[in-house]
Amino acid sequence: MGVIKRGILGGFSNKVANVVGSSWKGIAYMRAMPLSVANPRTVGQINQRTKFGTISAFASGIVGGWIQPLWNRFAVQASGFNDFVRVNLEFVDTDGEVSYSLLSMSRGKLLNIAGGGIMGAPAAGDSTIARNWSNNTGTGNALASDRVHLVAYNVEQKKWSTAVSGQRTNTQLTVQFEDDFVSGDVIYTYMATRRLDGTMVSNSIDNTITIVD
Repeated sequence: MGVIKRGILGGFSNKVANVVGSSWKGIAYMRAMPLSVANPRTVGQINQRTKFGTISAFASGIVGGWIQPLWNRFAVQASGFNDFVRVNLEFVDTDGEVSYSLLSMSRGKLLNIAGGGIMGAPAAGDSTIARNWSNNTGTGNALASDRVHLVAYNVEQKKWSTAVSGQRTNTQLTVQFEDDFVSGDVIYTYMATRRLDGTMVSNSIDNTITIVD
């Protein structure tokens, strides 16, 4: 039990509520007890933290080149980054494994590119991936001036590369990685389109590449 001496402004010793009284060189002082910080460690909470940490780390590599142009404008009471994480959290399992082909890399009503695919067969020692498509300008709400975004993720190396085409009619786009591919690398590519003024974006589409010798 704490004892207050000489009234509330006097010195006291031991503990009163969440305040501790003591003295130093004959000078009485008080300090507050540190707040108790709850850090629950239930299985469910640990799993959720694993999932959240995984998708947040995944998204951090494309904030400027992908999330800002394709997510920021449409996020409600949140940043584009937070919205991306929220939408894609369900595609990470409790071991931190990502279902890359299920990710919603972009969401919207603009018509995406059509046709085409990965050009050539990227092999070990290469560092670029090219993707082409058919010019579908005039179909639905597609305009020639729509920007085309390409992003690629090397799962094994945990490296991103992004690129933006000047317009839909260009029909080809290439991403350049800093490091060469090695045999066994699995690379996911995602494409999305964006209206020139940023008012519309498309849903994303994906392709998967496995690098061989």
